[in-house]
Amino acid sequence: MIREAVDKIQELVEDKNPIVESGGRDYSIRQLHPVVPPTPKPIGLSTLAGVRDLAKKLLDQQELILVVVESGGEVAIVSQLLDDWQQRAEYGRATVENQGAPFPFGQKLDPESFIIAVHSQFADTADKGIILKLAGAITAERVVTAQDDGISQQVGVRQGITMQEKASLPSLVSLKPFRTFREVDQPESKFLFRAHQEGDGIPRLSLREADGGAWKIEAIQRVAKWLRDNCPGVEVVA
Repeated sequence: MIREAVDKIQELVEDKNPIVESGGRDYSIRQLHPVVPPTPKPIGLSTLAGVRDLAKKLLDQQELILVVVESGGEVAIVSQLLDDWQQRAEYGRATVENQGAPFPFGQKLDPESFIIAVHSQFADTADKGIILKLAGAITAERVVTAQDDGISQQVGVRQGITMQEKASLPSLVSLKPFRTFREVDQPESKFLFRAHQEGDGIPRLSLREADGGAWKIEAIQRVAKWLRDNCPGVEVVA
């Protein structure tokens, strides 16, 4: 029985006519791939200013284009008109470049690594200054940590997680990580700020996102607004 099934499949594969009829409907026994005309590779961009400049050039050439904000970090310039294969030509695509390693949300970092990451991956806000000051004050037994305000440096070797100055750690902080194009104001959202005591005696700090991803919608809206304000005559879809 198995051999008969194999022979039948082989017979269908070798059949020059790939269309078979069953139950009054036609089926193809082979996978078909359309052969579409070659298209130019989209121009790679990394800023909204680049999107503006390319869109202006295309408009000057009488091209009918759309600027599509796919996410807070991805913008595409495509044709308004569809080709014979119902596809749009893509002229350019802007993608946010990573400026160093992204902040490791949810991971426990030692105070020095935490301070460096926050300094490099967040725009300035009032709460950024607060958590940096607190991170510089947290110390642990047998571990020398520095409190560095840019003017002086102090060290501490106290037992457990404690503060060199009396202060409480805020549960929720409002921060602006660099998550979208730098031409727009970075969306501000809430984060859980936590201190942890590990078995090795080294304190750890962590940040966890607490806005349910709402910043993504705000980022798209801000990028779209920038494009509409700076690209007159261009239809922006977001």
